[in-house]
Amino acid sequence: MVRCADCGFLAQRHIQSRELLDAEESLRRRGETVLDWGKNLYRPLSDPAPPMYAFPPLCAELQIEFSEDEEKTFGAIQEERNCPAFMQWHPGFSPKEHREMLHQDRMLHWQRDRENEDRQWREDQRKEERRWRLIELLVLGGFVTIVLVIAQIVAALIQR
Repeated sequence: MVRCADCGFLAQRHIQSRELLDAEESLRRRGETVLDWGKNLYRPLSDPAPPMYAFPPLCAELQIEFSEDEEKTFGAIQEERNCPAFMQWHPGFSPKEHREMLHQDRMLHWQRDRENEDRQWREDQRKEERRWRLIELLVLGGFVTIVLVIAQIVAALIQR
């Protein structure tokens, strides 16, 4: 079971740039959003000051849709659930960067699996080649033996 609060795909859209950024730790832990102005960088969701990010936050992998209700949203962020898209949050990385990390990890696993499969295939080919070389040796040895026996019989007949 995982929580959205711990997921790298929990995102907030910056109001001015419309860029999708990782959700601030204050939202993840306390249900607070970042202010656009003032000495206090954080505010409770109930404060009417203008926020820096659009509300509600969203799942960059579209696994859950958060409510416009602030308390329900914070509850959903903290709720334990099964999520096939979960990736551990790395502070400072955007959802896009988390997706790239996940993609890179999958590519490394794929490459490792592919190398193992290739190594196994080469080993199987080597064993098969060895088997065929042994068969060739036996067939050639048998053929040479038969030729030599026939040559000796012919030589013995000629000498008589």
